[in-house]
Amino acid sequence: MMQSMIGLFAIALQQEGTMLPLLPYTPNESVWRQMSQALHVSFYRVFSLLIGVLPGILAFFVALVVFALFGKLASWMMRAILNAFNFDARIARTGAPPDWTPATSPTAIAVRATFWVFVFLGLLVGVSAFDTSYAVGSAMTFSLLPYVTRFAGAVVLLIVGTLIARFLARSVLIGAVNA
Repeated sequence: MMQSMIGLFAIALQQEGTMLPLLPYTPNESVWRQMSQALHVSFYRVFSLLIGVLPGILAFFVALVVFALFGKLASWMMRAILNAFNFDARIARTGAPPDWTPATSPTAIAVRATFWVFVFLGLLVGVSAFDTSYAVGSAMTFSLLPYVTRFAGAVVLLIVGTLIARFLARSVLIGAVNA
């Protein structure tokens, strides 16, 4: 069994045009041999697909981690620069709303926005690297792309819907209290 798995990995690592030969059906061949051959072919397909996808997945995660680290560095630098220029005090002097709490100071908002912009850029670069890891004629790319775009659209709708719902809930609460 171990030798057959090693042979399967060796075949999967060969060039793309090679395929396991399917033996013709012979009436005196055992059912176990036919099932074994069918399992070997299915393992070959799964492992070759997995080997083809792994570099793209690795590139996606590397891009995401690298951009998150750059985001941490950029947000740290942004915080230092804004604190050096007394950004919060300057915003308070310009007549900004006085209900800023320390957890949501203008500096904290700018720092968080900087970090998440870098993470978003990392996601875009990662998806692009994941997409380019496929062969041009790969059917997987065309079948996976609509799901990725629909998922991204659903996430954007969820975020926008949550923001609108919070705004409306607060407006209704304030309207009810004032009534």
